[in-house]
Amino acid sequence: MRTSVKRILICILILSFALSLSSCSKYRVEMSNSRQSEAMLTVGGETVAFEVVDFFYHARLDAYPDEPFEDRMTWVEASICELYAIFAVAAERNIDPYGDTVEAMLEDYVKEMIDSYPTRRDYIDDITAIHMTDATCRLLLRASICEGVLSSLTDIDEQTLRTFAAQDDVLRVLTMQLSFDTQRTWAEGRMGEILEKLGDGEDFLTVARELATSESEHTYITVRQWYRLCGDAALAPAVGVMSDPLWESDTVLLMKVVEKDLDFIAEHPANILDSYLEYLIEGKTDSLQEGLEKTDAYSALTEENFVDG
Repeated sequence: MRTSVKRILICILILSFALSLSSCSKYRVEMSNSRQSEAMLTVGGETVAFEVVDFFYHARLDAYPDEPFEDRMTWVEASICELYAIFAVAAERNIDPYGDTVEAMLEDYVKEMIDSYPTRRDYIDDITAIHMTDATCRLLLRASICEGVLSSLTDIDEQTLRTFAAQDDVLRVLTMQLSFDTQRTWAEGRMGEILEKLGDGEDFLTVARELATSESEHTYITVRQWYRLCGDAALAPAVGVMSDPLWESDTVLLMKVVEKDLDFIAEHPANILDSYLEYLIEGKTDSLQEGLEKTDAYSALTEENFVDG
């Protein structure tokens, strides 16, 4: 589900963005930074430097410039906990985030990406422009690699997936997606046609197969994932509820909640595996947030600490 949605979690959007541009130096560039780099937080026994907080802070600031400082910092903390939750879940599945396998994949990625830049200076300029250091870039890319390895697992049994899907806070949704590159006007017109047909009572999947780019009949997500896409609410959406069109840069997604059909999980395990892993990451994120340790320096941060220059 997270692959087709691109992406359920804002944090994973950031990870994907980091992956797309992170030419983390094959020379292991050591970037100095005028900002402080002392440890600010301890998450699950791992210390988090200011440069990581700074990156997440500006990512949120760019998306929500009018958000109160306290709310922005709450999001930063949750996102950092989620980052380390990926590492924790990977470790529980016998994937060492800092082991030889992940390290080798990281080096392959960074070599390939740095080669896309004319010079090392261009790489540094690119990541500095988004308030990222080389170390932060590597951290985000490492998490993205761990998540990719997790998504390729095949040792999660059917009963585990059925038990997950049967929970009250897990939804079965039908989805349809339009891909449109830069043709936003075309997509708006097509989505209007889709919504009109659905409003007239036509079948969701029939319309999807006629007018959408792709569709899915057996997708399960948590209520938490639904509201991260569709907005905050305390109650689960009822069967029959349809989302508003969810726009991204080159796709638009539409979802509808339907009755569960657990018998099909054996035939469609890939449609639920990602959501199950996301569910594990959500739970681990909550746990890490409860145990989050803040230094005095972190507690004293104000907006002035994040001003450029």
